[in-house]
Amino acid sequence: MPGTSLGVAAAGGAVLHAEIIDLTPPWLIDPPTIVMSHGVATDCEIWNGWLPHLVAHARIVRFDSRGFGRSPMPTGEGWKLETWAADILAVADAAGADRFHLLAESAAGAAALHVASGASASRVLSVATCSAPYRGSDLPRVADWRQRLEREGMAAWAARMMTERFHEGALSPGAADWFAVRQAAADPAVLANVAEGLMGVDLSDALPRIAVPALIMAADGSPYVTVEIARAMQRLIPDAELRIVPHSRHGIPFSHADACAADYLAFLRRRGGFGS
Repeated sequence: MPGTSLGVAAAGGAVLHAEIIDLTPPWLIDPPTIVMSHGVATDCEIWNGWLPHLVAHARIVRFDSRGFGRSPMPTGEGWKLETWAADILAVADAAGADRFHLLAESAAGAAALHVASGASASRVLSVATCSAPYRGSDLPRVADWRQRLEREGMAAWAARMMTERFHEGALSPGAADWFAVRQAAADPAVLANVAEGLMGVDLSDALPRIAVPALIMAADGSPYVTVEIARAMQRLIPDAELRIVPHSRHGIPFSHADACAADYLAFLRRRGGFGS
């Protein structure tokens, strides 16, 4: 899908690959913007299946997260939730989006919740997450990533992640091969740093400060973000809706793109001021 590519200068000397896709009708004056942020070991093309549902209604801004895809991690840099949140805002700034709807998955979802509850919350019109954690202590499977990567190697880690992200048969052979190649190309040092950084995250006190409509999309079978975790998030966020995706694992933005995107568009029509 055609778009405009940007190299976005961000904190610590990082340059983030970002894309703006604007296929909204020319009579739609000042169309809304959706900023999309993906999680670990993939890139912004994870959202491709969502685009047919959204491009007629909003300008899409998506980017490769720091350390993944075409956004290299500055040498020697660790991982901080605050930096990921700042990257989201830097991309929005570069795209000229003063206010925007925010959509994020997995670890990026925690960063999106941080943005929606923090000093720049007034810029966020709505926030939606897929398979997103809010507290590192809920993620025991992430705690040993560094040890597993060092002991077993990247190929074994990536193969195990495919089974944790997707049920057998959830993807076409082509889609499964594409995702597996992208995931296996991730930098294990970045993955280990993200895992260790996530373990220190706790947004329990921040979530009640979110003052915009929120949509929490969760898999019914994620080994990372369980249904119980998603329900706890819904209770903490004052104006949150919860959608449980049946027969799914952690990778719902990719494996269940059509269903999630349809639910997201319906949410925006109900709560985000989108027209029909």
